[in-house]
Amino acid sequence: MIKYYSVLGVWLALASTGLCGNVMDRHFSPEEQALWDRHLYMFTRLPEQASGHSIAKVATPKGTVACLDINFGREDYAAAKAAGVECAMRGLGPKAAANELLQKASERYPGAPYFITTFMDAASVAYNAHNAKP
Repeated sequence: MIKYYSVLGVWLALASTGLCGNVMDRHFSPEEQALWDRHLYMFTRLPEQASGHSIAKVATPKGTVACLDINFGREDYAAAKAAGVECAMRGLGPKAAANELLQKASERYPGAPYFITTFMDAASVAYNAHNAKP
């Protein structure tokens, strides 16, 4: 089954195969590795889908091209939210929580600024929601 998504104004046809449980799992198939080596990859955040990677078909004005799609999905969002709530439950202030969350994100996604930022965004939303006054 092929699903169509619009990411940054580009229509994608994503095949639902080839996903794995961790967005930073780099156990690529030979086809995926070839796309990675040629720098034909993109990062997405689709929390309703599984975290991982798959080959996407990107429609361009010159035709359709294959691209490796690495998704920050539901498992990654769950980990980020849990980390944010944990910081709030421990009573950490905003600065201490941000430092701890940044350390966790950097350990989980070494050398991947997009995923570090996305983790921080999801974790801070959970932290702030837990600390919100009713």
